[in-house]
Amino acid sequence: MTLTHSSTLVDKRRLVYCLVVNNLSEVAGTLAQRFPGSAPTLWALARAEFERSSRWTALPDIEDLLTSPTVPGKATPLSRRLHAEGTAPHYLPVPNPLSHALRTEGAHSTRT
Repeated sequence: MTLTHSSTLVDKRRLVYCLVVNNLSEVAGTLAQRFPGSAPTLWALARAEFERSSRWTALPDIEDLLTSPTVPGKATPLSRRLHAEGTAPHYLPVPNPLSHALRTEGAHSTRT
């Protein structure tokens, strides 16, 4: 199977969606419910960890993830309407909490 630019882009959107929207957002949301007002600090800490990790390992496209104003949000109703649910889901841009998070310096200053 040969990967085309189009299929690589779809895979990248799916990966970012799963990582940021599904997993990190669920953890941050759950913690923010338990600790009101903590969401900005949580996203700053997540961003700081990505930045720290990218210094010692080759994480592909990490700078794009941290600077993009949006991440792909799965448009399930639209995909269902277009009959593309599982094979080719549609994504819509949603605000990227990692790009809006404080830079690393801000994340360190919030720790006690």
